[in-house]
Amino acid sequence: MSSPVLCIGPETTLIEAIEIMAENNVGCLPVVTGDYLVGIVTRNALATAGLTDDPPPEPETCAACHSSKNVRRDPRAAGIPLCAACLGRTAPNSYLNAAD
Repeated sequence: MSSPVLCIGPETTLIEAIEIMAENNVGCLPVVTGDYLVGIVTRNALATAGLTDDPPPEPETCAACHSSKNVRRDPRAAGIPLCAACLGRTAPNSYLNAAD
């Protein structure tokens, strides 16, 4: 995050958000209503949707098995990109038992 944090309201158009991000060289903008965070707009999400000139981000691959399906960065795995299957194998027992 940069300081001060730039925020937009829900009435801001995506074109306006793109312009704000470009002018201020930021990669995301929190969307707030009053004191409440109601969303976030990211440059990567806009590129993935084809709304910017930026190339879409490369899909992440699992650091363990190199799969590209259902990959996410989970805080339980220190933010390392893992697929759902590998995350289940590396999750501490307390997380696995909580799901039972």
